[in-house]
Amino acid sequence: MTDSSAPADPRPRSALPLLVAILALIVAGGALWVSYGNATKLAASKEHAAVAPPSDPAIEQIKETLSSLQQAVRGIQADQQRQAERVGDVQQGISIGCDPTEGLSTTGRAKVALGSTERAQHAG
Repeated sequence: MTDSSAPADPRPRSALPLLVAILALIVAGGALWVSYGNATKLAASKEHAAVAPPSDPAIEQIKETLSSLQQAVRGIQADQQRQAERVGDVQQGISIGCDPTEGLSTTGRAKVALGSTERAQHAG
């Protein structure tokens, strides 16, 4: 007949493997969700960095003005250098007794003559 001490199901079921499987699925899903969130943030930050903000017309105008000023300053510095060289040449010519207007244009001679006339008037 039937033995009442023998279980009806020869394999007793345990809930532990099922719980471990569910827990593993939850952990894997959480890891995927976190990695997707980080990848989305990283892509958004790269996209934001790649897109330059529209330039302000006032900033562009300031840049152009600064560039023009820099060129003007370079031109002035070059003119100053040339004038310093001319003054040095004239001073050297005067010190060795040469005509200081030699090699100057007509306008340059007139300026030197005007300067020497003014010096003579102040001295007298």
